Amino acid sequence: VGGWSKYPGANSAKYSRDLMNYCDQNSNLLTPLEILKKAYHQLDFKGLGSTTALICKLHDNNKLSICNIGDSGLSIYRKNQLMFIMKECTHGFNFPKQLGCTQRDLPEDSVTDEFIVEDGDLILAGTDGVWDNIWNEDIEKIIDDVFNKNENKNLSKEMKMKIISEKICQEAQNNGKNPNYYSPFEQDAHNYGLHFRGGKLDDTTIISSIVVNDNEK
Repeated sequence: VGGWSKYPGANSAKYSRDLMNYCDQNSNLLTPLEILKKAYHQLDFKGLGSTTALICKLHDNNKLSICNIGDSGLSIYRKNQLMFIMKECTHGFNFPKQLGCTQRDLPEDSVTDEFIVEDGDLILAGTDGVWDNIWNEDIEKIIDDVFNKNENKNLSKEMKMKIISEKICQEAQNNGKNPNYYSPFEQDAHNYGLHFRGGKLDDTTIISSIVVNDNEK
């Protein structure tokens, strides 16, 4: 959470890394919320800082369970078209719920959801630096270009996921630097009655995954 940058000694990155490491250690638990709860109670809350978190887990062959606290996001695309968007979990505009030293928010404050995925579905999970700076139709165009251009037809699924992630991150960062770009963040600000213009440059992380059946693993 970037708001801690003005506080000497704060280290949100440590909260983020520690929380995800503990989530990984507890990934055998059934649901993302159970994983997050267990990981949260292993944190050391002595230092200043906090983190948002988004966790998803595929189980029962095709059910994707998702848990989100904060303003990261997850979208699912089928045949290059948006099928699902995970809700944000915030206190208000540009104020995500977060886990950290204040212990104001708890894993139980997360939003949860489920989606039945199919072979070939594309799952994009990213930080707010992505979703604040790129529109869905532009993401769909990137996905369509990567999958349908002749020059990419012999690429592996893993390489296509890498290219999609890189292209989305680059476009989001470019838009975030553009003071004249009409961004999703600008639209959200206007919805709250606030004046803001342009993109909002921020940390930009995205994980692109594709659903495959067991025979393709």
